[in-house]
Amino acid sequence: MTPKKVQKAFLLVLLAFILLTPVFSLLRMNRTTEEVQYYEQRNPAPLPVPAVSTLLNGSFFTDFEAAVTDRLATRTASIKSYFGLNMALQRPAVDDTIVNAEVMLGKNSYNRWDNANLYTQAEEIAADYAELKNYVEDRGGYFCYVGVPLQTFYYTDLYPSYMENREWHLSTLRDAFVSAMEGAGVPFLEMNELFRSRQWEEKLYPETDHHYTYYGAYVTAQALAERITADTAWNVHIPTRDELHWQELPNAFLGSSNRKLYGLWDSTDRAAIAEPKEEIPFRRFDNGEEVAAEVFDMPVTETEDVTYSLYMGGDVAETIIRTEREELPDILVVGDSFTNSLETLLYMGFDEMRSLDYRHYNGLSLREYIAEYEPDIVICVRDESTYFSRDLNGRTD
Repeated sequence: MTPKKVQKAFLLVLLAFILLTPVFSLLRMNRTTEEVQYYEQRNPAPLPVPAVSTLLNGSFFTDFEAAVTDRLATRTASIKSYFGLNMALQRPAVDDTIVNAEVMLGKNSYNRWDNANLYTQAEEIAADYAELKNYVEDRGGYFCYVGVPLQTFYYTDLYPSYMENREWHLSTLRDAFVSAMEGAGVPFLEMNELFRSRQWEEKLYPETDHHYTYYGAYVTAQALAERITADTAWNVHIPTRDELHWQELPNAFLGSSNRKLYGLWDSTDRAAIAEPKEEIPFRRFDNGEEVAAEVFDMPVTETEDVTYSLYMGGDVAETIIRTEREELPDILVVGDSFTNSLETLLYMGFDEMRSLDYRHYNGLSLREYIAEYEPDIVICVRDESTYFSRDLNGRTD
């Protein structure tokens, strides 16, 4: 083949690629959107509507490029190939995730800063929670703050020696917050210390997800029940290990960190569930609508991946579970996704369990909600990375 023919053939292939890519992207738009939502855990960038101002300042073209990129037919295959190549080259981190350790860990910068202001900030936030505690107690209730570590924070000792684990920051963060909450008289259940207090039979944190495992959630539920029983007149009982039927699902567990990398990290993670051997009938309501009386979104087959959304079906703005056992207390649980797996256990010890996630719930403020429904027990579940946040589930008004 002559050089001219080679050049012509190349141009024809290039032209076909340019013309066909938009066609295939349109045909696969729904599928590509689903892949972005599933793997990247976000919605694709919206298609912008042109306006004179956005055309003149250039923002329309920037937004259009982002929207088109999110919908390219080859997007998933291209990103997966790129990540796979970097992992094959044994890069220590891919997409800000450390992949050459025993578990997947978040990559941190090597920057350092002064931690002294954490103590002042912690005292201010603790004062807010002290006011909330008093507000609950004035209505005859009990308040407790539950703090849990992120998987990355729990596994700081597994960071490669040449990677920053930020233990210097975490130790100060914990000391500042725990001491401030204790000084303000706020009941505080600090799970990091308990998790590290002894060797556990099962892993409390997975290899590939930032949440605790179901066993970690169970240890938290039991510790909370013991704390409530010790601090109040209520005798809260979460079924013991022997009173539960445990099941480890055969499905591969696709944790949040591995999901970012399209499941390319080889993991042994499996999800577990537990149900009471002695049935506890209940009714469930999500966002005001009655739904199936289930707390696990079970996979249809044994071959499909399972994610953390197995627990409670993922994040819900407001969930209510009623067991119709009026002799038991009512509980309100406020927090991010760490509450999901916890809720599948807590409902067993209460008459009514209400759960709010202010990342999605736009109704009553927390104090208005407490005044409206008068729960006997109010708990806020926060991971250590959100201790100093006063937004959404960190609001106390």
